[in-house]
Amino acid sequence: MSNTHGGSRRDSGRKTGKSVIRRVPLPLAPMFDTVIEQFRQAHKQKLPAGALLPAPLPARQGLPLFTETVRAGFPSPAEGYVERLLDLNEFLIDNPPATFFLKAAGDSMRDAGIETGDLLVVDRSKEPRHGDIVVAAVGGDFTAKTLYRKEGVCELRPANPDYSPIPFPQTENDRIIGVVTWALKDVRAR
Repeated sequence: MSNTHGGSRRDSGRKTGKSVIRRVPLPLAPMFDTVIEQFRQAHKQKLPAGALLPAPLPARQGLPLFTETVRAGFPSPAEGYVERLLDLNEFLIDNPPATFFLKAAGDSMRDAGIETGDLLVVDRSKEPRHGDIVVAAVGGDFTAKTLYRKEGVCELRPANPDYSPIPFPQTENDRIIGVVTWALKDVRAR
């Protein structure tokens, strides 16, 4: 007696190759969708496994940290004793898996010293507090502003009087992405 049910069917069962699911914070999903689409358009192929994995961290390399401070006023004699080697990853980043970088654009935070092109170090693991500069998703866009949270008022405040505070949150999708811990700038003539 032959079995008339079951058996193999064309295109059924487990697909060949490997699939990997990656979790991405909801506000960052459109950015990843754009990257994936650009990659597909450029290469006209499916993404290889692990294509969006972060690059492995480079081996730690320390640079000299001198015991002397440098005056921004009148020159002082350089005494040049190396205190220790300083690794900028160790100095700037408290929690590597929760930290990412963004480039600033615009002048809404200029009075806080943040200008277009500055590299912001953003830590998602830090609890945002009143007075912190945060990166927030507002209406589908990212913005860096100072968090004001006092007396029942919560808003994102610019550091430029030409801009108005943003009541926060405005929609259920608005959220704070992380706390800006450092702003790095290129001080060479632009």
